[in-house]
Amino acid sequence: METPKFDSPDDETNDEKTAYAFFGLALYMAAVMEKNVIGLLVPHRIARARAEGRVLTKDPYEQAAKAPLKENVRKITPFIISDQALADELLTAADRRNYLAHEFWAKHIEGIFADGPRRRLIAKLKNDIETFGALAHRVDVFSDAVLEKSFGATPAHTASLVQQSIAQARAAK
Repeated sequence: METPKFDSPDDETNDEKTAYAFFGLALYMAAVMEKNVIGLLVPHRIARARAEGRVLTKDPYEQAAKAPLKENVRKITPFIISDQALADELLTAADRRNYLAHEFWAKHIEGIFADGPRRRLIAKLKNDIETFGALAHRVDVFSDAVLEKSFGATPAHTASLVQQSIAQARAAK
């Protein structure tokens, strides 16, 4: 996944709609990051259960999706120990995601209506988007390695499965 790149915060489109759009994109990229954290955690759970001869009675994806992001980040920390900075950055990003989701507009609603504060909000949101995207990519790199090691799923194999699914969907029209 490529991290989105944006023009400087001084571009011409910095109206209220643009601020809302960047807010939505920031939350979307946070969700992508969270999905990738879950995508790293779940194969580990499945592989561990297989190795221990256990059968998972609950859907591990559903369980992970219901858990708070910070809890899932703490659970994947042992798997990314070679990149301790990533674990720390994910915890910080989880705090920022929670702030965006629960407090951002309560603290910044007045700033959206003034040009200068709105430009600063947009600049912060662009930074959030880039940060969440970069972290999602870094987690994805670990996930690819886990999937290949635990299940033999190489990126080429996965791409092939995606192409097969697309072909089947098109044929079903």
